Amino acid sequence: MYDVSSKLQAYIDAQWSETNPAKANLKYAFDEFDPNKSLPQSSPQLLFENGIARTVWITRNIYRIEHECKITIFLRPVRYDSTTISNTRTTFVNTKKEIDRILNGGRFSITDLNWVELGTWKDEDIKIGFDTKPNQTEPIIFEASIIIKCFYYIGSYPA
Repeated sequence: MYDVSSKLQAYIDAQWSETNPAKANLKYAFDEFDPNKSLPQSSPQLLFENGIARTVWITRNIYRIEHECKITIFLRPVRYDSTTISNTRTTFVNTKKEIDRILNGGRFSITDLNWVELGTWKDEDIKIGFDTKPNQTEPIIFEASIIIKCFYYIGSYPA
């Protein structure tokens, strides 16, 4: 099995051209959100998670693997004034658009990895903190996720 999430991260990192946020400001995490990676400035954290891998028999000794990978964007503002919230939201939307631009196009390959299904973004509601009252929205974290289905082939080929 391939580590699909690290291949996606390397591809996105190599193809990034957006200036807000710049490639240097991106923070990467694998399998688990790290709230400290977004500090001290408001930097988008891209979380890559390997998902379910299904094996489909093709022919003798050759299998197609259908592997899901989830990419989640986390971004939180530095301050809670309206200008900072607006700028953070713009950065968040730009991050989603840039990932769409990089991964869009249907079928292409990255070193033995082909994907054919790109999901749609699912924006999460702004979370409510554990120690706040139900009607307060503290802390504010912008969050969206997308699931990508990747296909690749494994098997023993005759020499």
